Amino acid sequence: MFNNIYNTTSKSIQQRLYLQTIIIAIFLFTMICISIWTENTLTMITAIARFERTHTVSRLEAKVSLLEYIDNRNDQAKESFYTNMAITQSYNKVFSNLLVMRKFKFENEFVKILETTFKEADHNTAVIIVNRIKVLYWHPIIKELVDYADKAHRAGEKIVKLAPLVMSANNEVQISSILREIERNEAEFVSNEHSFSKRCSDLSNEIANFVSYFSITILIFSVGFVSLITFLIAKSLLQQAVKHACDLEVSRRQYRNLVEGTPDLIIRIDVDGRFVFLNHAAKEIYGLSPEECIGRLSSDFIHPEDKEPTIDAFQAFLKSGKEILKYENRLVGIDGREHHMAWSIIAEKDENHIITGFASTGRDITERKQAEEALIESEERFKMVLDGSQLGYWDWDIETNVVHRNERWAEMIGYTLKEIELNVKQWTDLHHPEDRDATWQSIQDHLENRTSAHNIEYRMRTKNGDY
Repeated sequence: MFNNIYNTTSKSIQQRLYLQTIIIAIFLFTMICISIWTENTLTMITAIARFERTHTVSRLEAKVSLLEYIDNRNDQAKESFYTNMAITQSYNKVFSNLLVMRKFKFENEFVKILETTFKEADHNTAVIIVNRIKVLYWHPIIKELVDYADKAHRAGEKIVKLAPLVMSANNEVQISSILREIERNEAEFVSNEHSFSKRCSDLSNEIANFVSYFSITILIFSVGFVSLITFLIAKSLLQQAVKHACDLEVSRRQYRNLVEGTPDLIIRIDVDGRFVFLNHAAKEIYGLSPEECIGRLSSDFIHPEDKEPTIDAFQAFLKSGKEILKYENRLVGIDGREHHMAWSIIAEKDENHIITGFASTGRDITERKQAEEALIESEERFKMVLDGSQLGYWDWDIETNVVHRNERWAEMIGYTLKEIELNVKQWTDLHHPEDRDATWQSIQDHLENRTSAHNIEYRMRTKNGDY
């Protein structure tokens, strides 16, 4: 279904965009003819706008650098403040003196001033600006631009003079007072800056009125150009959308297989400890369906004896800053059954590193715990039987080479259990020399499955030297 929608929509969009592309071709030749005529005037407006954006960015960077210096006393920030303010002030200074420089400076010298003031201005751009100002110097808007630039320049100078005072201030009251004065001058600066921008726009509009027939052509060109770009972008976006939808479906299917295919309990809880997601294992562990668990407190299902230790472990986990909490506790389902759980818990955080919830995977280890308890109980019973029967026994862990013995074994050869070392060497050293080889051969035969048990009689040396 999605593919049908895509094919229909894609074909319709492509037909419409192809038509708009043809319109571009029709008007392209006309545009080439008139573009030369409008190029110089539009270049001047664009250059002024570019310089305007440049010094606006410089002013903002200067403010940021000043605040950074106040906070950190960073000399690099101080240098950045004066550098950016110099760029801003040079812009306003040039435009505040345009008419004066026109009267007293040669054209080449004026061009040179523009080139050295604005690093991004090439020679041709500077020449175009000079030529246009020569033509438009009489226009009232040019005079207003000069006035706004002059006012902005004076406000900027005040900010530059106040900067050393706030940089050298030692208390918060003084810093706040100077910063308010700086902000007042900055507001005046911004106001003139905005007025400058607005009058630049007005100048652009008035020039456009003189070349209205050029504007119509530019509009057609713009529509065609935008249509071409729209076509290319739309085609790319549609292709990406289809691929993304397919990838997303595959990802969702893999996620469902992973989450619903595992026997482990997978849950997500919010910062209040309430369930927001559970997989199918919730039915087995909690005795409720995932839908019935949503909104319930996860702590309601923790065994009463494990609640406080679980809370303590959670708090220690949050304070530690670790990525994963490994923990075991018991849960009690709605049906009263207990489950021993082994948890892996991860804190979920937003882009500000604030915890928004927790994702947990819990494995039911009830059978393992029961087996461990049964083993412990069996070992305790075995020990009681041995102790009651007055038999000595030894247990050799071949991998670790540790030999465990009971108290009776040590007593039988005159030692206490503390005097017996947990190794094989002392054991073999106590063998009668004539029995040692036969004893080890019996052990080797059993290890190689040639006998069902290690069953042999041999002599051992007692503490007093007898056998």
